[in-house]
Amino acid sequence: MKKRGEIFVVSLIIIISILMIVGAYILFTKPSESSTNIGEIAISLGINNVYEENGNLVVNVTRNAGGGQLTGIKFILSAGGNYIETIIINSSLQESGKENFVLTPTQLSLSEIKNIFIVPIFESSDKKEVVGKITDTHSFSSSGSINPVEKTCTPNCVGLQCGLDSVCGQLCGECSGTDTCTNGVCVPKTCIPNSNISTCGSSRCGAKINNCGQQVNCGSCDTNYKCQNNNCIAQTCQEKCRSAGKTCGTYQSCSCGVCNIGQECTDLTNGGTCRTCTDNCISHNYNCGNYNFCGVNANCGSLNGNCPTGQTCQQGSCNCPTGYTVLGDSCIKSIEINTCGSLIKTGDASKNLDIVFLSLDKLGSNLNQFQLDLNKDIDYILSAEPFKSKKDSINFYFLKVDESFWYGDNNQYVNYTRIFSLLAAKCGNVDEIIQLMNQGGGTAGSHIATAPSYYLPAMLHEFGHSFGGLGDTYIHAIFYDGNPGINVGYFPNTDTAGCPKWCQSNIGSYQTACTLITNGQECRHHERTLNENGNWSCQKPGSSTNDDISKCCVWLSTPDPFFGTRCVDFRDSKDIGVNCVGNSGCFYGAFGVQGVWRSVGSTYNDGLTDDIMNTRDLTNVHEFGIVEINSMNDIFDCCYPRTCNNYPQQKCHQLASIGNSLHPFQRLNLSRGAGSTCDTCI
Repeated sequence: MKKRGEIFVVSLIIIISILMIVGAYILFTKPSESSTNIGEIAISLGINNVYEENGNLVVNVTRNAGGGQLTGIKFILSAGGNYIETIIINSSLQESGKENFVLTPTQLSLSEIKNIFIVPIFESSDKKEVVGKITDTHSFSSSGSINPVEKTCTPNCVGLQCGLDSVCGQLCGECSGTDTCTNGVCVPKTCIPNSNISTCGSSRCGAKINNCGQQVNCGSCDTNYKCQNNNCIAQTCQEKCRSAGKTCGTYQSCSCGVCNIGQECTDLTNGGTCRTCTDNCISHNYNCGNYNFCGVNANCGSLNGNCPTGQTCQQGSCNCPTGYTVLGDSCIKSIEINTCGSLIKTGDASKNLDIVFLSLDKLGSNLNQFQLDLNKDIDYILSAEPFKSKKDSINFYFLKVDESFWYGDNNQYVNYTRIFSLLAAKCGNVDEIIQLMNQGGGTAGSHIATAPSYYLPAMLHEFGHSFGGLGDTYIHAIFYDGNPGINVGYFPNTDTAGCPKWCQSNIGSYQTACTLITNGQECRHHERTLNENGNWSCQKPGSSTNDDISKCCVWLSTPDPFFGTRCVDFRDSKDIGVNCVGNSGCFYGAFGVQGVWRSVGSTYNDGLTDDIMNTRDLTNVHEFGIVEINSMNDIFDCCYPRTCNNYPQQKCHQLASIGNSLHPFQRLNLSRGAGSTCDTCI
């Protein structure tokens, strides 16, 4: 009996075990629908919409039709792979009801979340809380923005037995029994891993999961290669730069990019990184010019001003051009001492007008400054007609010697023998000489003008004498009695009565206060004052000016052929010319000489047009008169023609035939043949 009783007990235990297994199978077997069924309980939840509000996720949920008591909702937030966060919220949402649920993730940022899964939690028929299965999924756009997208994502569960796929974050399956999901593989509690060689197979790099869900390292790639799908492939230029930490310049033949404006690359040759630009005018010690530093334009001249006149900016520094020497803030032509150097050369010295400057004084250390100041003399000459229009026919030179050409007890004489010797030896062709001195007045002879170096108008006035052969037409001196006329044919800018050189006709004779006087003594004393020397002067007592000279009369030894009287004006401003050249006229009196007529009407302070040969006060005068300009143009046309085409042969031959040595058409002795004329093309 005892044995039978034992058999019965064993049988009963077996029956009970079978019943428990069957019950467990019924309870835990997966349903085929997306809803959760426990017996007659079928709860289905859907996600209608998801949006962000105040840094939280708001999920709008609908409970579909189906019985059962809902006690909560499980939200699974997925960032792809194994990165998930679970949030459970109690809820008793009724059938067909809708409700917003506010989720505050603590492990994932909103931008990382790719999918949201919703799982119902409900009460079973035996009053136990049961966690159901996923009934709906919501996916976000690839940009990470919290906006719904169409549920068209296709999960990639290749090689995965369980867990979430890395594409859509959807569940790829669950493990059965006591197996656990490890890296997408259902691993038994007792597992013998395959060898690394077997697991890696043909893979050359990266990681693979073995049969036990363990990660196996299959190797690494060489420099400049990357692991892709477990194979080593060459990196792109962008990947090379990124892996080496290069953001600009050239690295291993790859361009790693350019820096933003205001930045510079630390190493352009081997690749570098961008930093705030350190290049600027100060760092390069630039003090002139415009430069681009890191894409930003900079004017380096704003530091110390732009380059002085004559200097150019070269690599941030002011320098003189080739062939010039720096003198202070200026440049001078590099001319050796004891040579005759070119200051401006516009053409062949054998054809152009060659003008040579020299200093009559020994200058020592001031010689270069004297040379620099000659630029002012040249500019002054070339700013006046006709030289302004004929500048391409003029060469300027400087006889750079440091010696004094004065001699005599008071250095009142100029050693022209020495000057001509040096000019002939060192300068060759010389047409005009301009001698400058530290002090004194101006004078001029045939092709030689002498003037103070500090007074440019005087230099131009004397050059009008030496080059143009022009005569003075201002009041030169105070005469106390009559003065015979002279031959006025020497000067192109003076003439006989009526001025036939430049006027077609004249209005004839006229009367003045002086011509009406017939008594010699009355004539001599008219508008004059007896001075301390016993002379009848035109000047007012105590005056050193000649303002009133033109009011005085002069008693001639014989009657003037034009006025017909012996008493005539010292100088007059009445114009008798008819149809004269340009704005010229015909006016009585020139250089204090009677019987001479001039082309410009100005007397002292009478407000009439003046020219540089017609006044001793040269302060505000810088032009020659039209008659004087035309006369000097004849010299250029005949003596210094650019070509012999259209050469005015008859005029030049006539002018050159004048045999007086003072005439401008006679050559300077030490140029082109002693005493020769400049009838060039004849």
